[in-house]
Amino acid sequence: MYVDLHCHSHYSDGIHGPKDILARAKRLNISVVSLTDHNTVAGLPEARGEAKRRNIAFISGIELYIRYKRYRLHVLGYGFNPHNEELLITLEKLRKRRIADIHRSLTALKATGFVCNVERLFDTPSHYIGLGRIIGILILSPNNREKMRKDFRLEEGMPDFFSIINRYFKKERKTRLEETALSAKDAIRLLRRAGAVTVLAHPGHHLSWREDTIISELKILGLQGIEAYSPYHNWHQVAHYQQLAVAQRLFVTGGTDFHVETTYRIPEMLESAGEYFKVPKIAVQPFLEKIQRI
Repeated sequence: MYVDLHCHSHYSDGIHGPKDILARAKRLNISVVSLTDHNTVAGLPEARGEAKRRNIAFISGIELYIRYKRYRLHVLGYGFNPHNEELLITLEKLRKRRIADIHRSLTALKATGFVCNVERLFDTPSHYIGLGRIIGILILSPNNREKMRKDFRLEEGMPDFFSIINRYFKKERKTRLEETALSAKDAIRLLRRAGAVTVLAHPGHHLSWREDTIISELKILGLQGIEAYSPYHNWHQVAHYQQLAVAQRLFVTGGTDFHVETTYRIPEMLESAGEYFKVPKIAVQPFLEKIQRI
């Protein structure tokens, strides 16, 4: 049996609804699921109901963007009370701040010649609109596609997703749009007060091994676990973060960071990313036992 403790739905920056995510989990023989949408708990009731219907164990989850020193990191919270008043008030403030930041960025983009369909952008269940949706809406416009080709000096085709982010949305740009984040201290304490087990998401995506002291410092702030099993990690990183978790007495978790199913039509390849990367339930058993005691 397998677990997936890191999934995103259309309530943040994923593509699918919770029902589709749970159907996928059942198909892949995943027995424990957590929906960890960015900066929102809006999808948890729907996901919990569908998990119950499919006889899948469900853990309430969330992923918060955080700032710590010069680092931009992500912290996961599990097993908390999704009705916690302080948590809900904070998430609503983050939602409003995100909307304001998007409007500011779009205004700056328009000043450079972009066409921005704001109404279509916000026509979504998402409580936290990610850059993927914003870019997806922008490139629907022939005017915008032509502008991007000129900006990147391309005769045809389109720049890749991350090149677009770096060109238009990095903090050095007037059109910048950084993720809406809390300080690490505030985020971890907020989650702990709501009853959550706090876990650093895919650390190898943001930190090098020489920066393991950051994890030690976050533990002092209340961090309780490391997401060692992640598609962002190679096998050396998985082993490293497993060993670090043991040394630091932190829980080990894992998940796919699922946003959208990628399917392949080439016979020699696995048909989906879910068949390539799976986390055995036994690998995160101490964490699951902790959740059961909450």
